[in-house]
Amino acid sequence: TVDEVADALRRLPNREVMAVRQLALPPSEQEALHADAAGAANPYSRMPVHDNSMFFGRAAELERISEWLHNSVPCIWLRGQKRVGKTSLMLHLRRDFWEPHDAVCAYVDFQRLNNPAQANIFYEVALAVYTDLQRDPRITALGAPDRTLFESIPSLRLQGYLRDVQQRLGTRRLVILIDEFSRITDLYLGGHISGDFFWQWRSLLQGSERYCSFITVVQQKTFEHMRHHVVTHPDDPCWHVLELGDTLYLKPFSPEDARRLVEWPMRNFMDYAPGGVEQVIALTGGSPFLIQAFCNKLVTQLSREGTRSAEAQDIEVVAEEFMQPSESIFAHLLDQAPGFADHICTRAALLCEEAATTFGAAVFSWESLCAALPDVAADTLRNTLARLSDADILPSPAEGQWRFNRRLFQRWLALHS
Repeated sequence: TVDEVADALRRLPNREVMAVRQLALPPSEQEALHADAAGAANPYSRMPVHDNSMFFGRAAELERISEWLHNSVPCIWLRGQKRVGKTSLMLHLRRDFWEPHDAVCAYVDFQRLNNPAQANIFYEVALAVYTDLQRDPRITALGAPDRTLFESIPSLRLQGYLRDVQQRLGTRRLVILIDEFSRITDLYLGGHISGDFFWQWRSLLQGSERYCSFITVVQQKTFEHMRHHVVTHPDDPCWHVLELGDTLYLKPFSPEDARRLVEWPMRNFMDYAPGGVEQVIALTGGSPFLIQAFCNKLVTQLSREGTRSAEAQDIEVVAEEFMQPSESIFAHLLDQAPGFADHICTRAALLCEEAATTFGAAVFSWESLCAALPDVAADTLRNTLARLSDADILPSPAEGQWRFNRRLFQRWLALHS
């Protein structure tokens, strides 16, 4: 008890307990206790996946990356919409993918750069590589990069430092995993970074290709923006970097991978009633982020109820928890439908809810959308639907029909229209 703990503390030499206060656990810790009481910690999280046992899918993408690296491709761009699992894939590559003597990966997160507009980014990359690999005594012996050397021709200095790292490790290839490169392109478009950076970065990629590969995450929205920008600025140095190498576009999970993520992590502690897994997948789509967030709350819900079987009503209770106006889980989807696209999305959500109630199928037609938005030009509707379909928000299951890939998002939009 608390009193026993306080008494034991009083008996410690040279210690005096002045007061004891009882504090209520915050909700997050209460949920953890509920999960522990159910026999297992909750493995699901909204954060990028750090635990290899929670990494699912991406077999085709991993095979393609492996093939490119075995062929010494120097530059691989990993593109995709927000929250599709790009960082989780990078962390998996860093931890578990290659044999020790095949390649060594160093992870560099540009989100962690302190004031990149003023920093020497080439030095910061060298330092991040050293920090990530210094557990190897050979890298410790090499030593951290010297900042003063990077004051002149920094791209060439980084190229030389990476060559030294690769030679010390004795591997066939050094792989630099760069997350959130979009932070640099956004600063460039805002006028905070000179275009000269990209000419130097291009020189680095080409100069180190014999012994080093770069796998770099760039947001799809940034890539699309640059693709339109280059139409009027064909010599833009940023685009001349983005067009180098090969590109892998990361899509949401296949139905099979989505099912594994829903079922497998808690297979020894809970099960689903018939149709339950399909219900969760319909609500979350193939989004690994939404599946993780939903299943996290579902495990907590079952712990509260003291049961290990997820029934339809349990899943519905959890779905309702996401219906608050301030729910932030849909922010990345709203970001893909700015301005007028948001208005069209909301109207489409209302049409889908009405169709689900009337016909049992949550789809809407071209005719119904035109009728609901009579003041919107047909070309505007077509272009917006094409963008939302490409973003996997409103896929088209048949000619002239669309549906929401994530039923949870549809319900939230309709509820707060």
